[in-house]
Amino acid sequence: MAEHQELFIRLNRLLIESSDDPKCQSPAEILARLGTPTASIAVLDNGQIASHCISTRHDDTETLFQACSISKPVAGLALMKLIELGHLSLEDKICDVLPGNIAQHLLSDPKTKPIVSTITIKHLMSHTAGLSTRGFPGYPDETRVPSVAEVVTGARTNTQPVELITLPGLEFMYSGGGITLLQCIMEKVMDTSFEQIVTDYVLDPLGMTRSCYKLADGETNVSQSYYTGFLPTENKWHFQPE
Repeated sequence: MAEHQELFIRLNRLLIESSDDPKCQSPAEILARLGTPTASIAVLDNGQIASHCISTRHDDTETLFQACSISKPVAGLALMKLIELGHLSLEDKICDVLPGNIAQHLLSDPKTKPIVSTITIKHLMSHTAGLSTRGFPGYPDETRVPSVAEVVTGARTNTQPVELITLPGLEFMYSGGGITLLQCIMEKVMDTSFEQIVTDYVLDPLGMTRSCYKLADGETNVSQSYYTGFLPTENKWHFQPE
């Protein structure tokens, strides 16, 4: 690990040398002036992880960050594990494996029902299902977070419902809504929460003890959201049911 520590020392030195501002005396101050109050860096080398945190707010290498769409490939890996174990198939039609109320929502328009019926799990995973809703801004108030079913149907949410907007298989169209449907499928098939599925089949086997899809009760070592390097947002972070 000594070579990794030398790498981090050189990184700190480069940051200091890159600044012409005499007020910036440390790498953390330089990054804050660039708009980043905390930066956490990890190096994976031959199965070993070395980490380094540069922060003006007392964060450390154990601090959790919101990963946002980095969560998608991890969710995809969990789904592939379920497929490997025979719980699902890439060719399954999604309306056959979704919860009934969500399948009913997708099939509610008679004009698009025959087309929606052709969408497969493989379409969802490859963002070629032709579905709407690129991403989700999340919710600042934990007491007013909708259910995943409400997110899909657009009830009590700050996003539009997940709907068909082009032909399945026609083109790549990034859809957070489509990945949310995968979440619903996994929960129905395994009869447990999405976060528990990913923990059991991906995070725990890989020893990812500081990764999660839902914060544990009492967890406080979490990065605060900032507008700039110095001005924190009104809410520490947003809650994402998707």
